[in-house]
Amino acid sequence: MAIIETKADELMSLVSERKKISSTDAAKDLGAEEPYIRKLALILHKRNMVDIDATPFLLWIIAKE
Repeated sequence: MAIIETKADELMSLVSERKKISSTDAAKDLGAEEPYIRKLALILHKRNMVDIDATPFLLWIIAKE
């Protein structure tokens, strides 16, 4: 059986690896639009899977400790 990996899975892997990444850098690394990565980050945050730190210009996605 094949395993399907979503952009959310890829984002979680990237955050786990780097511990903290901006939504802009994550979008570049994952080949996705930055607003989409922001939405995924907010969903993951609501599910208590990542922390986020928002500034007026950046959204930081931070691995849970």
